Amino acid sequence: MSRQYRLLLALFVVTIACQATFTIDVIRTLAGDYPVQPFALGAPWPTILRLSPGASEAGLRRGDHVLAIEGSAPAGESDLARAVHGKHPGGRLAVTVERDGRPLEIRAPIEPHRTWWSFALITLIFMPWLSILLGFWVAAVRPRDSRAWLVLGILVGLSQLVRPGVIDPRGWAADFGFLALVFRPLAAVAWAICMMLFGIYFPQRWEVDRRLPWAKWILIAPLALEGVYDAARDVVASSNFAAAAQWPTLLPGALNTALIMTAVGIFFMALSHKYRDPALASDDKRRLKLLYWGSTVALAPSFLLILYSLVVLHREAGESDVLAYSIMAMAIFPVTMAYVIVVGRALDVRMIVRTGMQYALARGGIKVIQAGLVITTVLLLVSMAERGHFSRPAQMTQIGLAVILVVRIRDLGERLRRWVDRRFFREAYNAEQILSELSEQVRSILNTHELLETVARKISESLHVRHIAVVLQEGGGAFRPALAAGYDLPAGYELPDGAASIAQLRLTRAPIDAITYKDLAPLDAQLVLPLASRKELLGFISLGPKKSEEPYSPGDTNLLRTVAAQTGLALENSRLSEAFAGEVAKRETLHREIEIAREVQQRLFPQSLPHVAALEYAGHCRPASGVGGDYYDFLALSSGRLGLAIGDISGKGIPAALLMASLQASVRGQSLGTGEDIAGLMTNVNQLVYDASPENRYATFFYAQFDPATRRLIYTNGGHNPPMLLRGMEVILLEIGGPPVGLFRPAGYQQAEIQLEPGDVLVCYTDGISEAENPLEDEWGEAALIAAARSCREQPAMEMITRILAAADTFAAGAAQHDDMTLVIARVI
Repeated sequence: MSRQYRLLLALFVVTIACQATFTIDVIRTLAGDYPVQPFALGAPWPTILRLSPGASEAGLRRGDHVLAIEGSAPAGESDLARAVHGKHPGGRLAVTVERDGRPLEIRAPIEPHRTWWSFALITLIFMPWLSILLGFWVAAVRPRDSRAWLVLGILVGLSQLVRPGVIDPRGWAADFGFLALVFRPLAAVAWAICMMLFGIYFPQRWEVDRRLPWAKWILIAPLALEGVYDAARDVVASSNFAAAAQWPTLLPGALNTALIMTAVGIFFMALSHKYRDPALASDDKRRLKLLYWGSTVALAPSFLLILYSLVVLHREAGESDVLAYSIMAMAIFPVTMAYVIVVGRALDVRMIVRTGMQYALARGGIKVIQAGLVITTVLLLVSMAERGHFSRPAQMTQIGLAVILVVRIRDLGERLRRWVDRRFFREAYNAEQILSELSEQVRSILNTHELLETVARKISESLHVRHIAVVLQEGGGAFRPALAAGYDLPAGYELPDGAASIAQLRLTRAPIDAITYKDLAPLDAQLVLPLASRKELLGFISLGPKKSEEPYSPGDTNLLRTVAAQTGLALENSRLSEAFAGEVAKRETLHREIEIAREVQQRLFPQSLPHVAALEYAGHCRPASGVGGDYYDFLALSSGRLGLAIGDISGKGIPAALLMASLQASVRGQSLGTGEDIAGLMTNVNQLVYDASPENRYATFFYAQFDPATRRLIYTNGGHNPPMLLRGMEVILLEIGGPPVGLFRPAGYQQAEIQLEPGDVLVCYTDGISEAENPLEDEWGEAALIAAARSCREQPAMEMITRILAAADTFAAGAAQHDDMTLVIARVI
């Protein structure tokens, strides 16, 4: 056992011993069997200072010197207390006194002590025991948390605050009396100190204490010293009053009370300041606010009454009905602490009680509280009637108010029971409403994971199920967990498609009792709900036991069956929706990829035109889709020459674009060192393209070199549409060359040469231009292309391209472009 637990156990034994003896005395009081001391002794010891009416009638007088009580000379205060405590009301106490130098034998009558039943039950029994049990429970759960020990100090101290002077602990045997005499003043001081420290440190340290850490010791030191001093003096006075009388007063009573009130005031100041702090977590704010206002309601009446007596009346508060009621309000304080700690989970304390037992205790507690309030109301009414302070009409009014109060207490009890039903896991309150709403809600959820989470959460909230699992079939094979809430499933758990439970669910499409199927044992389930589409079993929902520990009722099963049916349909819809969304996402991804490829391909086309004397030229490619297989290029060669290239890759789209990029790289690489041997260039390009492409991929390709100094054009044509040289009314086709590149590995190419003249226009094109179709699938043709080129041959090269494409589009009359369209125009100047 750790040091903390040993200390806690010792303190618990002492506290229970002191409280048990006090409770026995209170019960004797309620039974009318607790004896009141007929007189009080004081200095000079043992002189009678006060008398009961019965003792006065028996012959005792104030100032009498007591020689013996029940035959023994009194040495300390405990002698009188023990002599009286052992008697019963109606009996007599034998007292020998000295008066005027003569001894007198007098038998003083013993009278019973009377108190309000409501005051005794609430303030002297309920509040102390609740405080003690709650305080020790918190400390036992968190023995290493200093704040838990502060809670213990507060609650144990509170249990010792209200002690009627008539109930004297010194009447018990020496051991118990000694414990009570030491324990009570120390506990009362601990209450004030722990209240202050708890306010400073819960849930985090008060900013004022960070700046002035020494300030709290101004109160702690004198209060602690006074508590120890008072306990020691009381012990001495109990056995030797004369010796204790020599002890000086350490702190005046009013000053001691003021110090205690200041410490408690700091508790309220710290809580008030902290729960208004915007930086504090919302849960901590809620706990602090509840604790602050609950403590205010509980302690403010007594606090203000004592303050009024000290400041205005210059005396301590005396006994009165107002004081009694204000003290009874203090019972709210441990109730508030219990709520903040247990329900609000302050200090992260958890109840170590089964939930079913918690619910039973809560429901039973409400009945006890309800009965207690009714009894208290009746006793208060009887008590006030017995005192005779009120007239007959006033008493009738009180009776009427009491009847109304009893009715309201019944209504309050019903509200509390409904609250407990919501708070403590009872599904009757709103299960039907929640599950009915869920059946409608699942229809609109298209995301599978969100759907399953929503269903599991709502079922758990409505029926308070400990754990839920959703198991779905994957790809027509085994059933595997898709979601587990409230627990961890065994790793790798799955159910084969032919399992007995699966067969039953598929056959009946109805809930089954999981306990009867061994293959469901790892799920720790009680009820299994099928999730089915219109055609097949998609999976099932596994429900663990309820937190209320009650079985699933037929009403539960019917509601859950409806929810499962709607969930199955929604699951099918969500899968279709996700499949559709996946397809859309793939297409969007492909579209983005095509856009990127198109941008890359556009960068492969000439971004600037090398300046060439005697030639004005331009080129443009309009792909049929995002990317195309047409290719054109202008290459700045040595000696001011210009290389012109145009090609058409077989196929379309990304594969054609990739081959186009390969062709461009090959041409640019080969053009650097071949000089005027363009037939050799074409042969090399053919071999490179053949090696880098599949068998069904090739390209028609035309390549030429223009020398501006001589206006000479050398060219070779690899199976491409022959470029057209427009010279006046003559059209010269440039056809000499060889097969398309990449079609055959060994291929021979020829080159030709033509002398260009000023005004000549070279038109290079791909078949997407000449074979443009209209809605009737008629082709535009080379003749129309020549006519369009001639009609604008005086325009700049780029303008010619624009007009030729416009003419082709006019012919197409809105028909879709089915092939890439590329034009290169060069005019000799």
